[in-house]
Amino acid sequence: MNDFGANHDSTPTNAGRRQLVMAAQLYRDAARMNHIDQLFLWLAKGIATSFQVQVIQFWATRQNRMGQRSVELRACEFQGQAVPQPVVINNSVIETAESLLSGRYSNLLQPVQLLFSTYQASTLSRFGLNFCSCTFMRSRALLPPAYDALSAQLIPTPMAVAALAYYRQPPMPETVSAINLIIEQAVPIAESQHLLLPASSSSGHLPSMATNIYQMQSPPSLYELIPRAKADDSLISSNPLSGSSVIANKQARRLYAALDGRRNVKDICEHLRLDLQEVLAAMRILARQGRIQLYEPGGQVVDAAVLDSGL
Repeated sequence: MNDFGANHDSTPTNAGRRQLVMAAQLYRDAARMNHIDQLFLWLAKGIATSFQVQVIQFWATRQNRMGQRSVELRACEFQGQAVPQPVVINNSVIETAESLLSGRYSNLLQPVQLLFSTYQASTLSRFGLNFCSCTFMRSRALLPPAYDALSAQLIPTPMAVAALAYYRQPPMPETVSAINLIIEQAVPIAESQHLLLPASSSSGHLPSMATNIYQMQSPPSLYELIPRAKADDSLISSNPLSGSSVIANKQARRLYAALDGRRNVKDICEHLRLDLQEVLAAMRILARQGRIQLYEPGGQVVDAAVLDSGL
C-alpha cells in the first residue's frame, strides 16, 4: 500500500504524475479493503507523503438513531512529528469542519485566518500550519459508521466528507488540483468496491433489511476482531501453563496470556510485537482447541472460520 514514496519535485508535471500513480495504486489496493476507513487512511498517508502536506484529516458527517447529526474524524495523518494532535483535533476544528460540511462550498484553499477562529488560526500558525485546503467527497451512496464503541448507535448516512490539508507554504495550484482529483476519484472507486452502501430513499434511516446488507458488505477487518477466552476456560486463562491447560505452541501460549477481553487483534500485535500472520496462526491453534471466541467491536460473535478465510 502507498509505495510511491515521497517526491519533493513540485513542478506541475510532477504533481500530475503523482496523481496518476496514486490513482492507479488506489484502483489496485481498494480491492483488498473491506471498510471505507481503510480507504480514508490510504488517502491520508499517500497524500501526506507525496504532496508535502503537513497534516491531512478526513472529517465526515455521522447520524445516530435519534436523527441527530454531528461530525467525526475518520482519518488523520501527520508528516513528521512537529505538530501535536491537539493542535488540529479540537472543538474549534470540529466546528469548522461542521460548518464546511453543512454549507455549499466548492473545493477551496485559504489562509487559516479565513477558515478558523482567531485563536485557532494563531495556534495553527505557531506550529507552521499557515494554509488549509478543503476537498469534499459527496455521494448519494451511504457512508458506513466507523468501527468504534459508538458504532452500534450510528446509522449509515449519505456520504459527506471534508478532507482538510494543512500546509506551511501556499502550494502550487497544480498540487491542490492533483490532491482534489485523487480524493474525488476515490468516491466512485469506493462505490465500485462496495465500501459505500447503495443510496436509500429514507436518507439514512435504513430498514432492517438494509442494515443486514451493511453488515454483509462491510465486515470488520481482522485487525478489529476481539479474541476472548471462553467462559469455561477463563479460570485458567491467567496461567496457561498449569496442568491440563498447557498450550504447547509458544506463540499461542503468549497470545492466550495476553487476552484481557478488550484488546483487538491490532492491539495484540503491538503488545506482543508480532505481525498479523503470526497472531492469526496462534489464534487458529487456540480456536481449534476451543479456548477462544471472536467478537466484532460491537459485541457480535464471529465464526472462527474467518481466520482461514483471509477476510
